Amino acid sequence: MNASQSNGYLTRAYAHIFADNENIIREDVFITNSLELVYNAVYTYIWAIKMLIENTLKYIIMEKK
Repeated sequence: MNASQSNGYLTRAYAHIFADNENIIREDVFITNSLELVYNAVYTYIWAIKMLIENTLKYIIMEKK
């Protein structure tokens, strides 16, 4: 399978910040790009967003809905 040069995996990545199952992230990334490097980049991106959210007070996050 050839790797796509689209950025669909990054477009969809933000939706997975609340996913507890890493396989969901892997499957979603591999829809448009089968490279392990791309999966690692998306996983790191999602992890970074989660860490930012964890350091933010819950009521501030809730107000931003």
